[in-house]
Order: sequence, then structure tokens, then C-alpha cells
Amino acid sequence: MNNPADADDPIETYLDELFAAMRGSPRTIRRVLREVEDHLRDAAADAQRAGMTDDEAARSAVARFGPARALASTASVEGRVRTSVVLRQLVVMGCLLAGIGFIAVGASGVVAAAMGKTLGARFVAGDLPGVTYTAARCDDFARLVPEATSCGQAAAIHHYGEVVEYRIALGVAGLVALLAWRTLRRRWPRTTSGLVLPPALAPALAMALFAMASILLAVQAANALTIGRNAGAGQWLSAAVVSIIGAVASGGSVVRSLLRAPV
Repeated sequence: MNNPADADDPIETYLDELFAAMRGSPRTIRRVLREVEDHLRDAAADAQRAGMTDDEAARSAVARFGPARALASTASVEGRVRTSVVLRQLVVMGCLLAGIGFIAVGASGVVAAAMGKTLGARFVAGDLPGVTYTAARCDDFARLVPEATSCGQAAAIHHYGEVVEYRIALGVAGLVALLAWRTLRRRWPRTTSGLVLPPALAPALAMALFAMASILLAVQAANALTIGRNAGAGQWLSAAVVSIIGAVASGGSVVRSLLRAPV
């Protein structure tokens, strides 16, 4: 249980700032914090013996050490993490982001499939007005979709199948990427402790990517709904819905990571 008095202790506040600014191996950070606290406590004790109050002594000791960020920068350079550890962190984060992104694409394939079942293949993958096919291409569609009554319908059904199948295939790839992420975290346990990359970085990147995708996909969906008379709107709308959900979920992860960070 935290002591409420710690919140007003200048030394504890200084140590919190130093910890938040430190970058390096956990061992280095712990060592630096122990050494700094010992020196601060000794300096405060000397000041108290000189006649200062507890608070004045603590503030005097902190002032002699200088800004926490400057000390953290020096200590971080001395205990710099190896390049291999940084690269491993990047690989692990890349697997996580790839897994999340591919699974989101797979989820949009499921949503697109539901839209196709309820609103028809044309809504998901129909061509915009003015798009035409050669006779040879129409023959190809007729062979692939023999139940279609027109070239346009056959093209829509064929493209609808591709939209759903390719996206779901990427979703499966996303599961593989998450499996790789989990395996690498276990094999490289030091990559899970936020040595160099802050914990909020991965969800922040995911939030930004999902947010940008949401805007672009929403514009495409609006274009298909207005200019294209609903043709092909579903492929963009399904992806936009999943992207918006992903952006909101990632934003929640960012907030939770920031709330857990020392202040």
C-alpha cells in the first residue's frame, strides 16, 4: 500500500521522474535508482544535521543533483541497451502490429460476407457505372459463375468471392503473426519490459494506422454509395467499420498504458 506522505517527498518525486526518463536495461535502471536514492538520503541527512527541516533538507539534496532528465540521459548512455535488443523489440512489435492489422482485415472479410448475404454481391463488389469488360473476359466470368444471368452480375459475384476469401486468408496470416509474436516474447523475455520502446508506442501506432484507414475507407464507401449507386460500397464500408473499431480499441490501450506509466 502506498504511503500518502511519499507524494509530498521531494526525493520520491525526483526518483519517480528519474525512473520515467530512464532508458536502459532493468538492471541498470535499478542500480542507478538505488545509488541516487542513497546519495540523496545521505545529502538530506547532512542538511538536517546542519539545522534544516526535513522538507528543506530533501529539497536541498535534490537541487544539488540537478534535473532528473539530465541525470537520466547520462545514466542511460552509460547503460545503453545493445543494438540486438533494440532490433528484437522492433521485430516483436512488428509481429504484433502485423497480427492485429491482418486480423482486422480478416474481420472485415467476415463483415463483407454478411453484407453480401443480406444485400447482394453487387453491394459488396459491384463495378462503378461505366466499367465494361471485353467479350473474352465476360466469357471467363460466365465459366467461373455459371449461375449468373449477365456479365456484370457474374463479375460482381466473382469479385465478391475474392474480397471475402482474400481477406479471410489475411486474417489467418494474422493469427500466425500473433503466434510468432507470442513465441518471440517467450524466447526473448527482455523485449517485454519496455527497455527502449515505450509501452504506449505499439497501440499508438495501431491507433494512428486504424484512424487513417478509417478516413480513407469511409471516403471510398461514400463515393460508392453516391456516385456508384451502392455498387461496391460494401467492400469499403466493411473495412471502414472494422478500422473504426480498431482505432477506438487501440486508443483505449494507449490511455491504459499512459495511466500505468509513472508520473
